[in-house]
Amino acid sequence: MVRYHYALVDDLISREEFDVKIEQKTEECGNLIDETAAALLVVRDLGRDHVPISKLYKKSSLFCFFGKILEINKPKEFDKQDGSKGMVSRMIVGDRTGHTTLVFWDEQAMALADTFSPGECVEVIGRHGRNAKDIQPLNMRKTMVMIECSREPGEMKAPQRHDIDMVLLAQSSVREYLRRDGTSGTMVTGLIGTKRGASRFVCFAPSLLDDLTIGSAARIDSVLEKEGDYQSIEFVIDDKCIVYPLTEAPDIGFSSFDAVLPDSMVSVQGIITEVRPFKKFTRKDGTESYVRNIKVSDLSDSTKTLPVVLWDEAGRNAWFVGEHIEIFFALAKIGRGGDIEISLGKGGVVRPVCGECTESVDICGTILHTEDGCVLDNGVDLYLLYSSYPTGSILSVKGAIHGARIFCESEEMSDYTLDSVKERIHNFLKESE
Repeated sequence: MVRYHYALVDDLISREEFDVKIEQKTEECGNLIDETAAALLVVRDLGRDHVPISKLYKKSSLFCFFGKILEINKPKEFDKQDGSKGMVSRMIVGDRTGHTTLVFWDEQAMALADTFSPGECVEVIGRHGRNAKDIQPLNMRKTMVMIECSREPGEMKAPQRHDIDMVLLAQSSVREYLRRDGTSGTMVTGLIGTKRGASRFVCFAPSLLDDLTIGSAARIDSVLEKEGDYQSIEFVIDDKCIVYPLTEAPDIGFSSFDAVLPDSMVSVQGIITEVRPFKKFTRKDGTESYVRNIKVSDLSDSTKTLPVVLWDEAGRNAWFVGEHIEIFFALAKIGRGGDIEISLGKGGVVRPVCGECTESVDICGTILHTEDGCVLDNGVDLYLLYSSYPTGSILSVKGAIHGARIFCESEEMSDYTLDSVKERIHNFLKESE
């Protein structure tokens, strides 16, 4: 198993150096630990410690983690491409951050139930399988490490189909994926809001969502619901579902501040009471991003507040004290000061709530991302706009103005025409007089 531990750090040191460090670590511990335990300590010292299950889906070729066995499925027979028979079995393991599926093939699949049992804790070195949610173990052993888990063996709920009313909060572009049988398909992912809060979804029939835009309400018949990470739920939309629009959007469920618990995905709303400047930073992959800290108070009790950390574009956008905002699918956790805070990353959505608006607008302008946030420049005025379109995009917007912000009822990409350019020049010259 030590060779797999070395694979976790083979970009940092040579194998010879790794073996020397194992010997040194064994001597430091008075020769009271075996080679595997010493290798684990060396890996930790090099900054490649065990990762929580929720972090397994990041870009990494190999990783090491602990988990408690929650379920072991019976082996299933299938036909291989060469015409021979194969066997596959799956094991579900979890920790306090979520759960994942380990996939075993052929002889390993047949021996799985005889070797391991639900409730046991294991250490796994593995890599991504054929899809992002499957892990292929390269080595696995039982361990005496105690694993805190968000559920116990036997508590895993089987996915069930039912009908939901929802609001579309976010949606990715269409992308291809590889099915288990080797064929390709298309999918989209995103976030929807229901009476139970915000939930991730994956849609394997993207055409079902063609008539929906962000903010659209719809009913989905026979959607598949399953358990997600951090005590959340996920929905799967496929060709067994029927999607049709609703004229009235359902209310989205929000958690009260008192009900927010660590290591859970939550949706909350409140009034901004504090806004700190955003900070730019560089990720490990070299890309730039942003982070901003704000504080919100409970709508029903202003004495109750929650610290909020906004990442990426949500952190760069402008926010104002006194604004009513809604935060969907954020991770609640214990902050540096020991209090609960919520962290909103790429998977979540934050949006301002429209108050009493002064006027309706129908304008066309250019999107600019500035230090003050995203703005729409129509050649005369600048309007704050919550939009993900890139700088330079020409956008036609219909909506209402509240303070310095436009709340969009509809928006679409546009382009300059000769008449629109003449109008902008005329407006500019008029303002310059």
